[in-house]
Amino acid sequence: MMKYNQLLIDEDHKTMELFKGLSEQEDQILTKKVTLLIKQGQNIRLQVVAIDRDDRTIYLEGYTLIEGILDSF
Repeated sequence: MMKYNQLLIDEDHKTMELFKGLSEQEDQILTKKVTLLIKQGQNIRLQVVAIDRDDRTIYLEGYTLIEGILDSF
């Protein structure tokens, strides 16, 4: 079974949240939630990510990795 990793990026707050090991169904649910929030005017986006073999920290310059972004909308 394939697992998906998605990075949710909040452009306004320069934060991001990593969702790892999602099933296809979980990935589809997350995508639908984010699509709805974007249609409501939220400045967010999803990006597919690959995690390195050592499962190290994800880093994008200028962004802070946090948990609970979806809960803030």
